[in-house]
Amino acid sequence: MSELRWALPDGSLVPAHAHVTEVALMTRRFVDCGGTHRLERRIQLQLWVAGDVDHRLEPSKLMRIIRDTEAWMEWDNHEVEVEYQGKTIERYGVEIMEGVLALQPLQTNCLAQDRCGVPIAEDSSNSMSPVVGRCKPGSGCC
Repeated sequence: MSELRWALPDGSLVPAHAHVTEVALMTRRFVDCGGTHRLERRIQLQLWVAGDVDHRLEPSKLMRIIRDTEAWMEWDNHEVEVEYQGKTIERYGVEIMEGVLALQPLQTNCLAQDRCGVPIAEDSSNSMSPVVGRCKPGSGCC
């Protein structure tokens, strides 16, 4: 691969002069609506488009950056997320599809559906989607 190609969810390509400005291990400690304490870690790449249209981040340079960080960021154990400046700062998952780094929309979900009384939708396309607006009063959900 001689150049990095990033695709937005609508199929348009991120300008070729975009580059990764940060590689970070993001740690988030939180309590879900069922009262469970959780720890989440993700590797985050910050993708930035500057006015310098001649700048190119070569795949070999990005691989060097990743290799330099993989021991202390534990790349094999964490999901990778891409932060990109769109209309706001947007966060995406990433998949490699036909040589293109395809940015994938992220979704929220209730992590404690079994504890907070949210009925599970019977939609076959996404069986884990909660039915909106049906949290039991007094259940401790939200």
